[in-house]
Amino acid sequence: MNGLLLALHSALADESAMDHDVELLRPRLGLGAFAGVDDASTTPLRRARTFWVLQYENEPVIYVLDGELYGAAVGKRFWGALGAGYGVTSWLDVGAGIPVALTVGSDDTPYYADGLALGDLQTMARARVAHAGPFDLLVRCEVLWPLGTRNAWMSDPVVRPSGALVASLTGKRVRGSVDVGVLGRPEEDTEAHWVVSTELNTGVAFAWTAVPNRLDLNYALVGRVGTAAPQELSSRSLELLGGVTGHPGRGVDLAVAAGVGLSGGVGEPTGRLLVDVRWIVPPLKPRPVAATAPPPPLPEADDIVVPPPPPPPIGIEVWKEGQLARVEENEITIRDPIQFEFAKDVILAPSLPTLRAVAELLRTDGRILHVVIQGHASDEGSFIYNYDLSARRARAVWERLVTSGVHPDRISYQGMGEVEPTRTGADEADLAANRRVLFRIVRLLAPGESAPTLPTAILIPWSGEPGLTVTPEPPPPPPPPPTFDEDLE
Repeated sequence: MNGLLLALHSALADESAMDHDVELLRPRLGLGAFAGVDDASTTPLRRARTFWVLQYENEPVIYVLDGELYGAAVGKRFWGALGAGYGVTSWLDVGAGIPVALTVGSDDTPYYADGLALGDLQTMARARVAHAGPFDLLVRCEVLWPLGTRNAWMSDPVVRPSGALVASLTGKRVRGSVDVGVLGRPEEDTEAHWVVSTELNTGVAFAWTAVPNRLDLNYALVGRVGTAAPQELSSRSLELLGGVTGHPGRGVDLAVAAGVGLSGGVGEPTGRLLVDVRWIVPPLKPRPVAATAPPPPLPEADDIVVPPPPPPPIGIEVWKEGQLARVEENEITIRDPIQFEFAKDVILAPSLPTLRAVAELLRTDGRILHVVIQGHASDEGSFIYNYDLSARRARAVWERLVTSGVHPDRISYQGMGEVEPTRTGADEADLAANRRVLFRIVRLLAPGESAPTLPTAILIPWSGEPGLTVTPEPPPPPPPPPTFDEDLE
C-alpha cells in the first residue's frame, strides 16, 4: 500500500496545485443516506455493508484573479470512493473508505491539477444514542488521514477529526434527516482568495417512497462554511441535489442523483452527476466440520439392527411426510418459517410451498372463517422501522394467499414489530426466532353454524385485475342425539 501511495505521489502529483482536500460530499453509512447526508440508522448487527460512489464534477474549483474569473483550477473531475461498514452492535457501526479521482480539462492557472490522484483515508464510527417512536438521534465521529496525493486538491497534510449529530424522522412513506457536523482543520491563508480553517458542515435530506420497497424520490441540500473567513465567497459552499434510490433486492440499494451549485464556494461544482451503490453482505453459511477420524467400518447386512423410532413426546403431534401446514387449536401452524429477502418484504422461493399449503387449508377447511396474518420483527434497527417492516411482510403474505384463491374477506394482516419476542438475546439464533409470520385463527365456525356467502369471482384489491377464490363449505351439523325409543332398540 505504501509503495502505491509513493508511486502516486511521485508520478502523479502536480506541485502547482493546492495541497488541500476540497470534496463537499463524502460517503455515509446510514441505510437511507443520500448525497453526503447521513441518516440515523446503523448497519445491522454483525453484517458488513459495502459502498461504491462514482461521480462527475464540473469545475469544483475555479481561480479568481483581481475579482475576475481566471479559469478552472480543477476542470472535470471523475471521483470514486470504495469502502465498507460493519455492525458491531444493534446501535453501533464502524466503517472506512478511500477515494480516487481523475482530473482533466483544467485551465492553465497557477493552481491547476490534472491527472490521477489518491484521496485521504476516511474512517468513522457511528452510534445511535436516542430513539423515541419515529425519531432517532445518532452521533458520528470521523477521522481523515493524510494518505492522498500531495498538491492535487485531494489531500490535506494533517489529520482532520470530525464530529456530527444526525437526526432522522421516519413516517409511513416519508423520511427526513438533518446532518450537522464540524471538521477540524488548521487555519491557513492560501493567498488565493481562500482561507482554510475549521468548517461547519450541514445537510438536509428528504425521501418519499414512490413505490413501496422499490423506489424512493430523494432531495438534499448540503453546504459548508469556513469559520475563519465566512464572509469570503470561497468559504461558503451550497449545493442542491435530487435523485432516486432503487431497491432491486438482495440487500442492494442504488442511488442516482444530479446536483447544481448555488453559491460558487471551493469544492462546489457547477454541476454534478452521482451514482451510489450500497450492498448489505448476506450472512455466511456455517461450514460443515470435517471429521477428525475416519468413520468405523459398516457392519455386515445380517448384523444391522434397525432400532424402532422413539415415540413422539406426549402432547406433540408429529409432522407427516410432505405436510407443511396444519390447524392447531386457534392457529395455522407451519413447519418451516416464512423467509424474506434481508430487510425487504420479498418472499423467498423456498417459502412458497409453505404458503401454498396454508392457502390449501383455507380453501378446504370450512371451519375457518377468518385468519389474521401477524408479522413480527427482531429488535434490530429503530422501533418504527421494525413495525413498518413487519407490516409490509405480513401484507406480502396476505397478497400471496389472495392470489392463491383465498377470499380477502377471510384473511387480514397486522404488523406487530418487536413488541412480542419469543426469545431474548443478541445472537443471530435468538434474533432470527423473533422474525416470524403467524397465522392466528380469530373466528372458527361451530358445526352447523352458517357462514356468509362469498363470491367466487373478485377483483384483486391492489391491481383491479380479475381473480378467482374458493370458499369451502361450512362443517355439517352434528348428528341429533338418540331418542328414548332408539335406546330401547
